[in-house]
Amino acid sequence: MAEGLPGNVEPESLIGERIAGRFVVERLIGTGELSTAFRAYDDRLHRRVTVKLFHPRHRDDVHVVEAQLAAARAVARLSHEHVAMVIDRGEHEGRPLVVLEHVRGENLQERIERFAPLASGEVVTYALQIARALAYAHGHGVVHGNLRPGNVLLTEEHDVKLVDFGGGSYVAQLVGDPFAAPELREVDATAPAEPSDDVYALGALVFVALTEQAPQAGLDPGELQLLRPDVSPRLAGIVARALATDPEDRFLSMREFAAELSGVRELTIAAVQPHEHGQDTRAFSTQDMDEATSEDDGTAVLATTAVPRARRAPRETRRPRTGREVRARILAWSMVVAPLVALVIFGIMIAGERGSDQVDSKRRGAKGPDRPIAVASVAAFDPEPGDGDEHSDTKDNVFDGDPATTWGTDGYDTRDFNRLKPGVGLMLQLAQDADVRDVQIQTNLPGWTMEVRVADTPSSELDGWKRVSKAVAVNDGMKVPVDLDGNETRYVLLWITKLVIDTDDPNRARARIGEIKLTGGNGAS
Repeated sequence: MAEGLPGNVEPESLIGERIAGRFVVERLIGTGELSTAFRAYDDRLHRRVTVKLFHPRHRDDVHVVEAQLAAARAVARLSHEHVAMVIDRGEHEGRPLVVLEHVRGENLQERIERFAPLASGEVVTYALQIARALAYAHGHGVVHGNLRPGNVLLTEEHDVKLVDFGGGSYVAQLVGDPFAAPELREVDATAPAEPSDDVYALGALVFVALTEQAPQAGLDPGELQLLRPDVSPRLAGIVARALATDPEDRFLSMREFAAELSGVRELTIAAVQPHEHGQDTRAFSTQDMDEATSEDDGTAVLATTAVPRARRAPRETRRPRTGREVRARILAWSMVVAPLVALVIFGIMIAGERGSDQVDSKRRGAKGPDRPIAVASVAAFDPEPGDGDEHSDTKDNVFDGDPATTWGTDGYDTRDFNRLKPGVGLMLQLAQDADVRDVQIQTNLPGWTMEVRVADTPSSELDGWKRVSKAVAVNDGMKVPVDLDGNETRYVLLWITKLVIDTDDPNRARARIGEIKLTGGNGAS
């Protein structure tokens, strides 16, 4: 049972009652700091709605109530697919109320609690929808000021609907909101929210969805990647920028924030997609949804009933065949099959005579079992505009059998090598030609990006090396798949294209490798 409303008013007492002359309260959804939300039926427009009824204790808080109602009026003028529609406003026994569209699904807080940590692609998808909605709202002079996972509703189609606009410093100080920008906790309680506050809150929301950890102002990208090594350096940098302590260091606008998220989403293959029920534990399951609530003010999300699977139509009942029909079919098939069998046998005899000299060449293209591949030597690879060397004195550490001894790049101010060069790497000379299929990396600094390239003869220029893998963010123990298309190579280049913030030296970006193991077939030893 929900807690009683302030002022000794039990919310259950309103169930079944008509309020504001038209809304029949059906059930309690949730209670927040400012209001209680109910599912109700609008008998004037004949539809279900969500009614937010302010607590009695705020009846005399004029600045609070007026700010909330002003926000409701402003949102009512908005028309965006990811903003829940404000239908009306009114009053019940001297207490203001706001009427919203009713959304079927769950809120993001509930989804985090059920499935966290969420896949990065799913989080980016939600964040991009939120950013676009807020960019639209900011363009119309409306700031949310109260963004948190509980105020992000998710429809059954995985679409975002934002609710509970109009928080600002009062709400931040009232509830000790961890999603509120740090400056909101220091200013006067009547100060309105600014667009930069929404930027911070969205960054905090993304951080929580990815890590289940409380957001921290001034976050370093490396901290996020320590908690989620699979998060790309670019996404980690975006979140860190949004969580900057100084508003001037955040994104200049929500539109810029959305543009960065859009770029990340294009590169993220794990973006959430609608699923059929039961096929993915991260997909919505309408069977276990319950009445969801907006975390602050209890905005409703209606539970749904299970959608039955479509049933396959029953097959037509067939009449059993008679013995005569069966014999006739056998005779007909034998007349067709016998000549074909003769042709096949004749073809095999001819192929056997011609193909004996081709057997060895066919075997050379067949893949055998994966085995370790021996490496004869290793060298640092730093082509122009690099200086030609990248810690050659520690290069042999990657094959000494001790992951604690490492080879690493120089320390750079940025993850993209200060924009001075496209990357650096290690060149491996194999003991003999081999069909390399996997490169396993051990590292105590995960998150940097690498791709694998090969060459028949070593080249001092990057263009002389053929890329044979995708660029991947490297985690400790990861095996990077390599595709040589059945061929063999003698030289392998591990080409590092993006660094990560060094956890031991947060002012520098690096990559480090403890051990390298290659496996493959044919020439492997």
